[in-house]
Amino acid sequence: MNISKQLSSLFLVTMLAASGCEKSTDLGRMQEETLSIVKLHATEIEVLQRRADALMARGRNLGGDAPGIADAGRLLSEARAGLDQLRAQLTAASSQLGVAAKSGDVEEVLRTSDEMIEKLDKGEIAVKANLAAVDNWLMNAENRTAVMTPPPPARPPVDETPVPAPAGTGSGSAAHE
Repeated sequence: MNISKQLSSLFLVTMLAASGCEKSTDLGRMQEETLSIVKLHATEIEVLQRRADALMARGRNLGGDAPGIADAGRLLSEARAGLDQLRAQLTAASSQLGVAAKSGDVEEVLRTSDEMIEKLDKGEIAVKANLAAVDNWLMNAENRTAVMTPPPPARPPVDETPVPAPAGTGSGSAAHE
C-alpha cells in the first residue's frame, strides 16, 4: 500500500472513531471519506491493469513454446480476474456505503467501510503478487532467449585507406583554367 493510501486510511479511521461519539448526521461525511479512499484504490487498479496489459504483450513476444509459459499465463489470468473483481467492488462501493449510512448506525458504516477497504487492499496485494511472479518469469525467459540467440555475423573489414586520384584529373581551381 502506498504512503498516501496509508495516511488516508489512518485519517479515515481516526475521523470515524472520533465521529463514533457524535451525531448520526456525520454518516454522510464518513461515507464521503471512505469513497475518497476507494478512489485512491481505483487509481491503483488502473495502474495494475496497464501493468497486466504490458506483461501480456511481453509474453506474446516470447511465443508459445517458452518453458513455463502455461504457469505464467495462469498467474496472469488470475491477476486479470482479480482486477475484474476489484473493479466490481469499486462499482458497488457507493451503494454499499449508502445502504450502511441510511441505516443510521455508525457501527454499520464503520464495519462496511473497514470491510470494503480491507477487501480492496487484499485484492490488490494478490494481483501485485501474481504480476510480480509473471514479470520475474518473463525477465528470466527473455534473458534465456537473449543468451541463446547467436550474435549477428561480424561485418567484413572495410579498407578505409584513401584512394589516390589519377594523375591529370585534378579537382583544384587550376584544373579549370
